[in-house]
Amino acid sequence: MNFECIFDLMQENRLERISPLYAVDDAQKALKYFDGYPYRYPITIGDGISCKLYDAGHILGSAIIMIKIREKRHSYMIGYTGDIGRFGKPILKDPSIDFKEDDREVDLLIMESTYGNRYHESVGDLKPRLKKILIDTTDQGGSMLIPSFTFDRTQDFYLSCMNSTMKIKCPGFRFMWIAPWQQK
Repeated sequence: MNFECIFDLMQENRLERISPLYAVDDAQKALKYFDGYPYRYPITIGDGISCKLYDAGHILGSAIIMIKIREKRHSYMIGYTGDIGRFGKPILKDPSIDFKEDDREVDLLIMESTYGNRYHESVGDLKPRLKKILIDTTDQGGSMLIPSFTFDRTQDFYLSCMNSTMKIKCPGFRFMWIAPWQQK
């Protein structure tokens, strides 16, 4: 983040400076408490409780978690996930659809559904529309401002514009990214 710019804006707008709760050093120290596990690998997380992770295809490392709870006479399967990604994206793998046999019978499914009420076109169908919008805009001398709050979506967009299937020929066409994850 560009802290100098943020502090300048705060002074200009007479906003009180608030110190962050955590710094980069704190985040680096916290990493020793994290463990990495591969997808589809059984992980014991408690007495009689295990889980497996399946690729959610949403952002790098996102997972669908299948939690198995074994009690004296019963066992339960809970599926938990945040957003599930789309198929056919250029950078990320597709979401898992081939769950192991013992992970298919789910008693409770908990999931985020940000776009649950919308139909998404296939990624391939978007490229011709995107190409037309970009060419029309640059032909008219215009500029495009496309907000992007995640790095992977920005990468997908850039690849869609620049790969050989789009073949965009726009003189002076260039990208400039201004995003929260950038640092000076």
